[in-house]
Amino acid sequence: MAQQDPGKFYKELFDLESRVAVVIGGTGVLCGEMAWGLLQAGTRVVLIGRNEKKAERHFQRWGSSAKEARFFKADVTKRNQIAQIIPQVLDWYGGNLSGQLYYWLQRERAALSQGPISW
Repeated sequence: MAQQDPGKFYKELFDLESRVAVVIGGTGVLCGEMAWGLLQAGTRVVLIGRNEKKAERHFQRWGSSAKEARFFKADVTKRNQIAQIIPQVLDWYGGNLSGQLYYWLQRERAALSQGPISW
C-alpha cells in the first residue's frame, strides 16, 4: 500500500482553509503536534505558550511562514496576559471571528474583570 502524504490526507479529511486555530500550550510536544496537524489541514495556527524558542523550533520543523503560524507569549493561568494577547490575535488575522472562538474570547473578556483564575 502506497503511503499517502499526511498534508493531503488532512486537507481532504478536514478542510479548514481560511480558519485560524488558537492552540494553548502549543509550544509543548502534544499540543505542538496537534497544531501541526491543523496547519496541514489548512488553518493558520496561533501558538500560545511561555517559550518562544520552542515555538520557533516547531515553525522551522513545519517549514511554516509568518503568514501561516504565529506565536504569542502568555501564561494562560494569568488573566491579564490573556487579555493582552486577545487583541493581538484578532489583529493578526483580521478579527473575523466565528463560532466557538468568538464565544471563548467574549467569555474571557467578561471574566477578566473577575480576578485571578482559581483551579
